[in-house]
Amino acid sequence: MTRFAVSSSRSLWVLSALALACGCAAQETGPKLSEDIESNSAWRKGVSILDAHCHIDARAIEKAIAAMDANFIARAVDLTPGSNPQEFAAAKKEFDEKGKGRFILYVNDVYWNFSIDEPDFGTKAAKVIEDCVGLGAKGLKISKSLGLTWKDKAGKVVPIDDPRLDPMWQVCAKLNIPVSIHSADPKAFWLPVDEKNERYDELKDHPHWAFGGGKYPPWETILRQLENVVAKHKDVTFIGVHFGNAPEDVDLVARLLRTYPNYNVDLAARIPEIGRQEATKLRKLFVEFQDRILFGTDFMVSPGGFILGAGPRLNDDAAVKKFFDATWRFLETNAKQMEHPTPIQGNWKIDAIGLPASVLEKVYRRNAERLILKM
Repeated sequence: MTRFAVSSSRSLWVLSALALACGCAAQETGPKLSEDIESNSAWRKGVSILDAHCHIDARAIEKAIAAMDANFIARAVDLTPGSNPQEFAAAKKEFDEKGKGRFILYVNDVYWNFSIDEPDFGTKAAKVIEDCVGLGAKGLKISKSLGLTWKDKAGKVVPIDDPRLDPMWQVCAKLNIPVSIHSADPKAFWLPVDEKNERYDELKDHPHWAFGGGKYPPWETILRQLENVVAKHKDVTFIGVHFGNAPEDVDLVARLLRTYPNYNVDLAARIPEIGRQEATKLRKLFVEFQDRILFGTDFMVSPGGFILGAGPRLNDDAAVKKFFDATWRFLETNAKQMEHPTPIQGNWKIDAIGLPASVLEKVYRRNAERLILKM
């Protein structure tokens, strides 16, 4: 009996090792992508790419569709159509009539509607989420105002892990919808805004993104609050936008992903930052967490034009194509010292990570379908 148990244990170990080896091999299966992104166009079109992080003005739906059609985006998640049922319903009507089934809508920042000092704040916030989900919302977007700028009546910034917010998280678990949460910002935004700041060009254009001088909570405090919420609400699916809200520290992001199975990340507007990492290390992280990373761009479309992750508003189709082409090049090839998608986000070059097609299919579409659309 003992001999059989040992033998069985050894056999199971061998089978597990073989399964792991097969799994590693499987992630390299599928078509071999070209180092020339134009050669990958047919493959990319067939993937039906889902951009899980966009901001589309309901008055510019046709403009958005034209840009999507020109740049391989089959569907897009609009994270900010409205923060209450009235706003959401009005936006939903426009997207239903003009959107050709291409758009997935969230409700966003429901806490803006109330003061957290109200005794029934949590119940009211949860009711807004529930009503908007009833109208068709597929998730909740939380902006960086929570933890940075939204204050109570005493003028104190409300922390992300304030227990009065718990009903908001709990109703998301009940409704089985994801929370795409933006907490903090690049670390450089906490430094003096001068020529020594590597994000100086961006901060000049967006002075309200400067959080230094002791007027705002520190970056580390905000990330700690975020982790507290993710740890406390294990039954909520969180998507940490902008590469988990810590693109300069991929080891921190990896730790959060390993520690909290309910934590996921998107790529939106942070390829310029993560592209500075050592390419082999970053590629291994993508392969390890291939089921937890969502494609996103932070693509913004309004009647006035496009904003490509950050920077000035443009009405230039060539600039939009250049933005998306740089994104494909980073993810699909092994290019060295390439231009990153958003020059205003830093004057440096990045190295591409050449992901296998099977991993890219998850990042480009399947992970969002599973987490947001429940497919």
